[in-house]
Amino acid sequence: MNSNRRLSAIMFTDIVGYTTMIGTDENLAITTVTHHRKTIEQFVSKFEGNLIQFYGDGSLSIFPSTTVAIECAIAIQNEFKIKVPVPLRIGIHIGEILIKEGAIFGEGVNIASRIESLGQTGTILFSEDVFQKIRNHSEFKTELIGEFEFKNVEKPMHIYALSNDGFPIPKKETITGKLKTSSLKESLDPSVIKKDMSIAVLPFENNSSIAEQQYFVDGIADEIRSQLLSINNLKVISRSSCMYFKDKTISLIQIGKELDVAFALEGRVQAIGDHIKVNVELNDIKKNKQIWSLPPHRQKMEDVFILQNNIANEVVDQLKIVLSDDEKSQLNKIPTEHQQAYIYFQQGQELLHRGFGKIVELDKAVKYFKKAIEIDPKYSRAYVGLSDTYLEYIFWGRVGSKKVLDKALNASLKALELDSKNGESYGALGAINFFKFKKSEAINFLNKAIELSPNYLGAHEKLAWISIFEGDLKKALYHFSVTQSLDPLSTKYMGDVGHAYYYTHQFEKGIEVISTMLKKHIGDPWLLWIKGYLYSGMEKHKIAIDTYLQRSTGTKTNWMLAYNYGKIGRIKEATEILNMHLKKRGKEHVPGYMLATIYIGLGNQEKALEWLELDYEEGGQGLFFWGLKTDPKFDSLRNENRFKDLLHKIN
Repeated sequence: MNSNRRLSAIMFTDIVGYTTMIGTDENLAITTVTHHRKTIEQFVSKFEGNLIQFYGDGSLSIFPSTTVAIECAIAIQNEFKIKVPVPLRIGIHIGEILIKEGAIFGEGVNIASRIESLGQTGTILFSEDVFQKIRNHSEFKTELIGEFEFKNVEKPMHIYALSNDGFPIPKKETITGKLKTSSLKESLDPSVIKKDMSIAVLPFENNSSIAEQQYFVDGIADEIRSQLLSINNLKVISRSSCMYFKDKTISLIQIGKELDVAFALEGRVQAIGDHIKVNVELNDIKKNKQIWSLPPHRQKMEDVFILQNNIANEVVDQLKIVLSDDEKSQLNKIPTEHQQAYIYFQQGQELLHRGFGKIVELDKAVKYFKKAIEIDPKYSRAYVGLSDTYLEYIFWGRVGSKKVLDKALNASLKALELDSKNGESYGALGAINFFKFKKSEAINFLNKAIELSPNYLGAHEKLAWISIFEGDLKKALYHFSVTQSLDPLSTKYMGDVGHAYYYTHQFEKGIEVISTMLKKHIGDPWLLWIKGYLYSGMEKHKIAIDTYLQRSTGTKTNWMLAYNYGKIGRIKEATEILNMHLKKRGKEHVPGYMLATIYIGLGNQEKALEWLELDYEEGGQGLFFWGLKTDPKFDSLRNENRFKDLLHKIN
């Protein structure tokens, strides 16, 4: 791996007003950016610099000395005065940088881009460090334009302008750019921020002719979204709700209403050999206008991580969000230096995100995450993905939890070792302890996950479940309100609200809430399942059966339907479903809790206890086992010592 640290002069260039130019005269914009690139390539090479990358209408270069960087900047600006005019501004700073595999990192890069943002057409601006290096060179005339506080830069900085003949000097009072501000927009109360500072990273369009590239295109949007999740002052809509709009022609205004979101990031990606062509736009939905765009440009496939970081940082800048040091660090992290590891990771994520819980898909996801880890053993998020996949086996009842919990634990601990600031790692540990019935440990890890990643859905969901089983309905509904706000189009968390009312025995209120949801999500199988569950709690078994039979799926396998059949004496129907599950149990895992539920419906308490005990030995069906303390289905077992022993082990 080629990597080294060095102190370099860093030069950023940017075309002033390029976005407006694109909107008014596309041909002029293309001519301008093409001439800009050719000129930058020519002069950076001529002055023995190293052109690192083009950023749409901008560029990043480094030079071995400050004087050479200034000389190159002068030559570039003079060239644009003589031939095809390009409204360019340039910023220069000295800083330590790290170069890995052709990519560049370091705070100096961030500062140089901030300095450049203060300029106007024809300016060359630079930092105090640069000034000290060139102050004794008579060929360079300089002027201090003021002290500025930049976003994401700890201390104020003196900024200078080159004042040689023909070079403009911006007036401090007219300067705008990437500066800190004390305006109310940056000191909003968190509750207000959640309302106004919200974003949906919509699915990027795949403009490639190869359909198989779709997972890669989706992955770019997913990574940008993932980076934004750790920002406290920003609500980030979940992937599942955003994916609802994939391949749909819906206006941004309608999307804003559906998601209750203020901003949307859209993009288009085309894979061309070892390059990708990318174009992204950040839109203010309420004002119905574009506020920033990254015009179409080619990028090396291997530099996709830098691209994602730059887009995420630009979103933060445009929304005027002030970041903590930890947030800055997470936002600029490179997940892996190995492109193939990244591809395997995205393939695993694609399978995991489908959310169907199919064994074959979960098995494939495990393989992909392991392949990513094999290539890059330091790929933290791949370990998180592996851990999350093992937890999905448990959630869907595909295996007894004891078979995979240790695997999930080892993967999440490794992820935490590699990245102690990643909220997802703590979230996985919280979920693992939840499934191990270790309440205090689960709460601690889940709270830490939210501290580091406030938009982390899984942590809020598990805390809601724990609150339900502690009898704290208010706290449970708060956490579920957060999950619904972050994932507004998913009925999963809506249904979980029904569980909250079920386990606190507020069945009528739960039915009222779910019925309201069903008016918008007509015939939704999950909401109907929860509604039937609530009717079961009220012992309205016939209505529960009618409700379950309205579902479009799962009638022949519905263990709660079998429970209700048993309760009203329809033994044949209940037994048919029971036998189907017992036969299935001989080939694959069926949670003992489900079989116990059917047996309790049939009045066979002994068999119900046997299956509950066996389920506990296999690890327990976490969500439902937590609820045994208040679950009305098992009221007939409450005086049984064996049942009391189970409750003691769980709680």
